[in-house]
Amino acid sequence: GKPLVNFTGVCEIVTRLMELPKTNTASIVYNRFDNAAQFATVQVDINAREGMDTREYDAFEFEEDQALFQKQDLYEFQLAATIFGAIVENAASELSARMTAMDNASRNAGDILKRLNIFYNRGRQAAI
Repeated sequence: GKPLVNFTGVCEIVTRLMELPKTNTASIVYNRFDNAAQFATVQVDINAREGMDTREYDAFEFEEDQALFQKQDLYEFQLAATIFGAIVENAASELSARMTAMDNASRNAGDILKRLNIFYNRGRQAAI
């Protein structure tokens, strides 16, 4: 089957992303699970580290000499959480679609069996 993705694996992905050349923005596109019958395609825009709004982190207390590094760590954690959330939502949507498809296939197979049984019984009764 598919390899399982955990938060540690996503953190490794984010670490590699931080090593890439700088970009202004990036987007994550994934399927958000709504219910068993439907999902919605969502696009989440991610700002670069340089363009991040540090006011989000003002509620936290930082050591003065470490503030920039700690805010960068928080940014990386937030990015990892966003990516992990997208992966989990996408997996839930995929599993829901598979479950619905299997339910429909089972229902269709049951209908075919009923029709074949009726056809067989009519043929058997006609032979009698």
